[in-house]
Amino acid sequence: MENLAKYVNTVQAHVRGLVESRRLPTPEQLNQYIKNVVDQMQKLTKGAPRDVVDGVALPFKGLWNFFKNEPLKIQLSVVNFLGILEELQEKYGHHAPAVEVKVLPGAAAAAPGKGAPAKGSGKGAAPAPAAAAAEEVDDEGSLRA
Repeated sequence: MENLAKYVNTVQAHVRGLVESRRLPTPEQLNQYIKNVVDQMQKLTKGAPRDVVDGVALPFKGLWNFFKNEPLKIQLSVVNFLGILEELQEKYGHHAPAVEVKVLPGAAAAAPGKGAPAKGSGKGAAPAPAAAAAEEVDDEGSLRA
């Protein structure tokens, strides 16, 4: 549970930093980031008791399909995602210290629906954000160690 707590704290700090600096991702970037975060949360809770997994999934209910790890018909906003992370942090994150997250200049798109398409080959998912001590954000709003 400590790894989950550290991870939730790290992701919450990262997303809060993006919101506070008004560096909001496009809907596509946000969906990919949430997908990576949920994937990592699923890995961190694999083998955990069902009530723990359900507790992690509960804040996503009605906003994101946690178990299938896919968006619902309505686009999840950055503010909604931050609310989910804050709820998870309240449940699990108070046991672990916050991890420093740096937001690099030019990170993520300025407004939803605008900006250049994400770079990459289009093959496979981007790596999930890790709970390393000195994480940074690349030009597409993804964490990198």
